[in-house]
Amino acid sequence: MAAMTIHLAGDVISAIAKWAPIEQMSAEEFILSAVSEKCEKANALEEVERFWRDLALPLPSSN
Repeated sequence: MAAMTIHLAGDVISAIAKWAPIEQMSAEEFILSAVSEKCEKANALEEVERFWRDLALPLPSSN
């Protein structure tokens, strides 16, 4: 497990070293941007799931 974590950390560092300069960001800005984007996507997914759950609810009766 530790070897896998070290390997993944190396991949992450390599990706930051490659993409941060291309995006004209510091490593910290790049990380914050990536985390923020993931959070936005997670929130969007949550909203879609809520929409489908609400859609499955019974229709209100119109008496």
